[in-house]
Amino acid sequence: MKRAIVICLDGCDPEYLEERLPNFHRFKQRFGDAIVPTTTNVNSVSIITGAYPKEHGITSNFYYDRKLGKAYYMESADSILVENIFEKVTKRGFKSALITAKDKLRILLGKGTSLSFSAEEPTRWVINRIGPPPDIYSIEVNEWLFRSFLEVLRGFDPDLSFLMTTDYVMHKFPPESQEAKRNMRMIDKWLGTLLDYVESKKTSEYLVCLTADHGMSNKIKGIDLEKLLEKEGIKARSIPIIKDRYILHHQNMGGSSYLYVNVESEIENAIDVLSGTEGIEEVLSREEASLIYNLHPDRIGDIMVLGEKDVVFGQGEKEFFEVNLRSHGSLHERKVPIFVYGDVFEVKENKDIGSLVLNWLMNEQ
Repeated sequence: MKRAIVICLDGCDPEYLEERLPNFHRFKQRFGDAIVPTTTNVNSVSIITGAYPKEHGITSNFYYDRKLGKAYYMESADSILVENIFEKVTKRGFKSALITAKDKLRILLGKGTSLSFSAEEPTRWVINRIGPPPDIYSIEVNEWLFRSFLEVLRGFDPDLSFLMTTDYVMHKFPPESQEAKRNMRMIDKWLGTLLDYVESKKTSEYLVCLTADHGMSNKIKGIDLEKLLEKEGIKARSIPIIKDRYILHHQNMGGSSYLYVNVESEIENAIDVLSGTEGIEEVLSREEASLIYNLHPDRIGDIMVLGEKDVVFGQGEKEFFEVNLRSHGSLHERKVPIFVYGDVFEVKENKDIGSLVLNWLMNEQ
């Protein structure tokens, strides 16, 4: 019998893997690309569908519907335009499980699962076995997730299992910090327990994939795109692609943003202004962004802006302001681990894990 396990370490920049971590080295290690924009919703949905945002439709954590004049969090599974791997394996009669730190991801990713829960909304039987989860803004919550994941593997024996941790530590602490090292050593310990369990199951053949949805960078410069354009007489609405309910992580400031320009004839002028602004790395029209980064054209702004490594976009008192935080969203958080245990595969992007796992499970069951 085949079993597949996917572990997504939210925000696990390759720099966090430079510590001595013996159980990570039990995987066949490669590094590849995350999907741009490098945010959680975009990449986690790409992984569970094996598709680009152009196909699955999730282009941001936060979406502005210009026709309705409303903005909302992209948290509903109904926003996804294609079937995910859980739905596909369920049709074959397989069991699947999803465990996440954030409940928003359980809701977004969990359609079709046989079992799902989060650290924010845990099931009673897991609490009875290992105790209640720690605070979502803690190092310890990731350990609780791994413990609960092992309980699911042992007690439920899913054909497909998916674990997604939280990137709170990566947002809060740089790789060289003692807190970050403690977090990675803890994860390494539980990876060892998981791989030992897999090796003990002689009646099943396991494929274990480990990746991240994005990396993480230190940010020191902020740009308020609305104020920047307003100074040039251009009115636009800036939608931070990273924006979600977990403000403590990143203050809703990330390295990418969509701009909706009020007057269509001013789009080119806006592109010119932005292109000449220090700290901005790429400025793309809707058509260019859709083509280059495989984004759904109906779910992005008139303009996509990507920042330099130390730059974030958000609201400030002035158009340029200082920040001190760790965040993501730009091209500089694109490199991620793509580790495989149990077989050898060529995987270039984290989204390819979805297709890899699906094909592996479906063939020769």
